[in-house]
Amino acid sequence: MPLSSRITGFLKGQAAVFEYLACAVCGFVLSNAFLLGQLAPFGVAFTAASKRDRTAAAGAGSLLGYLFSFHPENNIRYIAAVVLTAAAKWLLPERLLQKYRRWIAPAIAFGAVLLPGVALASLRGYLLYDVVICLSESVLAAGTCFFFQRALEALVRREKLATLGGRDISCLIITYALLVMALGSFTIADISVGRIIAVLTILLSAKCARESGGAIAGITAGVTMGVLSGDFTFLAASYGFGGMLAGMFAELGSVMQALIFVLVNGLTALIVGSEYQSYSVLYEIFLGAVLFLLIPPSAVRSLVFWGRQRSDAFSKTAREVILSKLRFASAALADIGETTRQVNQKMGAAKSKTIADVFATAAEKVCNTCSKKPVCWGGQYHLVMDGFNNLTETLRKTGRVVAADFSGYMGENCDYKWELANEICTGYERFCGRQEARTQSQALRGVVTDQFDGMSGMLDSLAQELTGIEQVEFPVGDRISALLERENLSPISVSAYTDQSGRMTVEAAIPAFKLARMNQTSMTLWLSDLCQRWLQLPTVSEVEDAAHLRWIERTLYSVETAFVQHPCKGQKVCGDAVEEIWDGRGRVHLILSDGMGSGSRAALDSSMTVCLLKKLVTAGFSFDSSLELVNAALLVKSEEESLSTIDVATVDLYTGQTQFLKAGAAPSFIYRDGSVIKVESASMPAGILKGVNFAKSRLRLHQGDWIVMVSDGMLLNGGDWIFDQIKLSAQKSAEDLAQDLWQTAQNRRTGEHDDDASVMVCKIVEKQ
Repeated sequence: MPLSSRITGFLKGQAAVFEYLACAVCGFVLSNAFLLGQLAPFGVAFTAASKRDRTAAAGAGSLLGYLFSFHPENNIRYIAAVVLTAAAKWLLPERLLQKYRRWIAPAIAFGAVLLPGVALASLRGYLLYDVVICLSESVLAAGTCFFFQRALEALVRREKLATLGGRDISCLIITYALLVMALGSFTIADISVGRIIAVLTILLSAKCARESGGAIAGITAGVTMGVLSGDFTFLAASYGFGGMLAGMFAELGSVMQALIFVLVNGLTALIVGSEYQSYSVLYEIFLGAVLFLLIPPSAVRSLVFWGRQRSDAFSKTAREVILSKLRFASAALADIGETTRQVNQKMGAAKSKTIADVFATAAEKVCNTCSKKPVCWGGQYHLVMDGFNNLTETLRKTGRVVAADFSGYMGENCDYKWELANEICTGYERFCGRQEARTQSQALRGVVTDQFDGMSGMLDSLAQELTGIEQVEFPVGDRISALLERENLSPISVSAYTDQSGRMTVEAAIPAFKLARMNQTSMTLWLSDLCQRWLQLPTVSEVEDAAHLRWIERTLYSVETAFVQHPCKGQKVCGDAVEEIWDGRGRVHLILSDGMGSGSRAALDSSMTVCLLKKLVTAGFSFDSSLELVNAALLVKSEEESLSTIDVATVDLYTGQTQFLKAGAAPSFIYRDGSVIKVESASMPAGILKGVNFAKSRLRLHQGDWIVMVSDGMLLNGGDWIFDQIKLSAQKSAEDLAQDLWQTAQNRRTGEHDDDASVMVCKIVEKQ
């Protein structure tokens, strides 16, 4: 086991010992907090507020503090009060202490301070001044005991500050202020330890909570020092103003914050304070600023947001519940789709009626009353069947037969040819209707199957994305929410999390009308500083009245893209559609779709395909699950045949890993290191068959590599020329490369045949 792990384990095992020591130290320090130079009931209050099993440690520390304090001659009553407090807590039943803990502890502190005070006042003859002071001090002890009790409970829970309620925060602040005030009495060569800690606290508050936190901490610390000693009342103003300015300059870094604070308070001390005060305050400010600069940013965040997140356990549980439900729903939809597919296959394989059944039904109705039936369906059976079979071709071509269409034996001997012809026509019409309904029903069941499979894949995609969230950064999310509130952007929701690769993502939703007033560049810089990560500009999507923004860590690569499209001769619009999609997850998707035919009808199919894919992929669904729904949509879009090829290149901008997905698409080309690679695969386009799938291939790309995607209109006269043309134009811009490829394709065209033509190029560019 590593040494660090053994040390950590040892410290965790001694946690109770450290708690006892902390109680004793706090009791010792608080015993030396003198209000207005003479009132010090805080050690007694802390002893009363501590847990029963920690009372001995807190009481021992308080007794030592009062024995060795700076006013030992006035501390006899406090020593007696500590003894009374410890005795009361040990004598009272545990059940009573637990049931009325909110009131019992303050009541003990009140009584413990009041009784010795009354006893001393009796020795002086019960002067009104003594009685008022005694009652005031007892009330002060009870009140601070209540604050200490709430603060200790919050610390025991070890919750992060961002999750605490307002009352708990107030109690912690009051407790901390009293500790700092007590430390203000401890001096080394006329330098106050308490004022050094006060300076450090102000700068930390300004760092984390900007001008509001710096001002509040400054005023609180200044008033505390002023109450401790009336000679330092000017610190309330100088600390407060200096803290506010330090918070305003927080974006410029810790050094600038410390410099501004030192200048403001140093000048104030020199102007307002006496010579003795000026030098001591200057030393204290300088030492506090140096300590602030020595603390690393990560330690600052740990200090401010120390402890467990109250909602951590709940969030993990909720995440597991959601994942379980998504996976269960995905599996259920997949089972339904498989069941529907099996039913469809069985019904398709079931025996259906044929044209022979139409003839048999007609003969049964007409021939039963004919006197020649025994002859026709006896010795002449084969000749009769030949007569019916000879009608099949005519029936298929025209959809009906007449008496003159009968030939051979039937044409010469049948007395009921007109009746038979009418029955055959009626039966064939019913037969065609049933066949058409059967075909439509099978197609509909196939579409429903694809839709169930697509929805199952979508839920599975959401589950995979949620699984990729390694850790939710609650403190960061709280700070981001506070920043957006400060900028008056009224955040609806804010979240920050890291994935399994350690990359951070920040998501925020704000009212859509406030998006225009947000400077995205400045906000990105602020968030980068706040998260201690280099974020890039957000992707923005609007849903109803909310604008959703997503910031991700800066990617290694970017892309330079361009495309050229030309319609077929005689058409006003191009039947191809192209799209470049940034999904906000560090990937760019290049899509090219070629609709069937040319003109507006082909443009409708390709545009519908690309639009559906864009919406689904941007929402976080995989291309495989999206293809199922796009295919189903094309199948049911109209009664006429409707299909589109789909060509996709997905580039991971962190790694350069690129996936090529093709459904009936033309080949793509990759240029790298002076050579051109052809990427092609056999697959069917969407909308022509049920259960269409992508043909897939992968390749890792690097700085300077090109992706060239084309529709089949670019390759009417073969595609061998494209290799040389890409090499010739690879050093040009994306726009020039696309234009060169298109122009070369145009120059090589021969014959009357023409088609819509599109070319899309993408260069991988490494960010500086």
